[in-house]
Amino acid sequence: MDRRLAGQGTVQHSLSVIQPLTERLRDAESMHRRLDNRLKELVRRVYPTPAEQREISELKKRKLQTKDEIQHLRNLHVRSSGSMHPS
Repeated sequence: MDRRLAGQGTVQHSLSVIQPLTERLRDAESMHRRLDNRLKELVRRVYPTPAEQREISELKKRKLQTKDEIQHLRNLHVRSSGSMHPS
């Protein structure tokens, strides 16, 4: 088997892993922005209702979870991209 062709399979596999990661990362970043915007909207209220207070609490938790997911996806993306460039 030609070594050049074998190497191309590795690159194609790496690209197939990176693309979904990139899409998931983009989606997570978009979600984080939406959560942040809603949170900013609610905290501007002088007297949030009990339901709004619960929503604020939930938004903060979801925002932190999304931030963790973004960091995890970035770490995976870096590792996947690095595998395309063999030492």
